Amino acid sequence: MKVTLKRSGGIGGMTRLWSINADAFNPENARKLRELWKTDLQEIQLGIRSASCIQCRDLFCYEITLEDKGQKKSVQWTGEAIPEALRDCVNLILPKRH
Repeated sequence: MKVTLKRSGGIGGMTRLWSINADAFNPENARKLRELWKTDLQEIQLGIRSASCIQCRDLFCYEITLEDKGQKKSVQWTGEAIPEALRDCVNLILPKRH
């Protein structure tokens, strides 16, 4: 399973992309990613309230994509309000801030 996190926007309007294979994680974190794959990501997407572009100036836009055996699932959101169901996955992928 491959997990890709895309972050775009912000003050500079830059796009950053992080991709990682689930096999690179320890067994517990790999298990979390596989559980996320079983989740209905469309339902998560429906639960995200998107603000209008005017309200979101300089915020980051995120997209997480899970790929496994030729299938893809994606969720998009704006701002720092990471959907609870995705929080662990995002925290595994984003580089740690010092």
